[in-house]
Amino acid sequence: MVVGERSIVSGCYIGSNEKITVIPDDVVVYSTPVGRNDEQGWVTVVIGASHDVKRAYETGAVLWSGKTLRDCDEGTSMWEAPLFELAPGAEQSLLQSLHKYEHRETEPEALTSSGWSMADVVRYVDADKLIEFRRLRKELWWRYGPESLGEPPAPAE
Repeated sequence: MVVGERSIVSGCYIGSNEKITVIPDDVVVYSTPVGRNDEQGWVTVVIGASHDVKRAYETGAVLWSGKTLRDCDEGTSMWEAPLFELAPGAEQSLLQSLHKYEHRETEPEALTSSGWSMADVVRYVDADKLIEFRRLRKELWWRYGPESLGEPPAPAE
């Protein structure tokens, strides 16, 4: 993984991907396990580092890194805009969110709602899964080194 200048990355996983994953400059990227009703998985948020995420847009068009999201309600902030998709794993979540962010100018579907907002991620975080993910990564790092970090554990039944 190559992290751009002035970027912050947290909780992201990029294991066996053969391609080099590039995090753009000036972004905040974080992945979180979530659970809502019957939906379980990971959501990765990608936003510009300078965004005012709680600013409400009167026009109903939230601005996301210079691009307008067309299907938001009036008074919606980036915090409330359902920009992000649920994925079954942390790696897939990161890759799909980066793809959407990087192609927001060329793919119209990147600028439509996807189901999860930053507020949803905070509200529905699967804290047990997050703690287990971080504990396992720390344990693997100290025991075997950075190359040992594997796919996050499956949720406990």
